Amino acid sequence: MERGEHNKEGGQRVTGTSSLNKAAREEGRKGLRNRMDRGSIKTRMTAAGKAIHKGEKEEALQAAQEAVKCIDRVVQKGVFHRNKGARLKARLMRKLNAKV
Repeated sequence: MERGEHNKEGGQRVTGTSSLNKAAREEGRKGLRNRMDRGSIKTRMTAAGKAIHKGEKEEALQAAQEAVKCIDRVVQKGVFHRNKGARLKARLMRKLNAKV
């Protein structure tokens, strides 16, 4: 187990210095935030995919715009690499243009 990681019981491991303890706490908070952001993208991509599959143009367009906005925000925060964001948006737009 690396310094500052959580142990299996869920408690935080105490490291040798206070700066390492603080870094471990910050890492935990950032990881939680990143997981939430990735989950929100997945939710929006799924909603957009379902709307596209139904063939409802207005709903699909709105869901796709919301997904693209969320992807851009997560890329800007550094959770996703910009190439991954571009790839996700391109796939979504390809589906949207093919179906609607």
